[in-house]
Amino acid sequence: MANERTYAILPCRDIDECISFYETLGFKKTYRQIRPNPYATVALEDIQIHFGGIEGFKPEDSYGSVII
Repeated sequence: MANERTYAILPCRDIDECISFYETLGFKKTYRQIRPNPYATVALEDIQIHFGGIEGFKPEDSYGSVII
């Protein structure tokens, strides 16, 4: 399979806070969904990071991570 891509969805407590953090690092919001599930994508050149909002999510209890 050529040119296939896989994007993991990282959990987050607050989508807008997450977007704001990555925009500070130079990423641009490329997608934002409120319903039925909070979801967003940020991108910097060819790097895309996807986030899914989870009410009550505690980052300190998470093993989710990404290495760029």
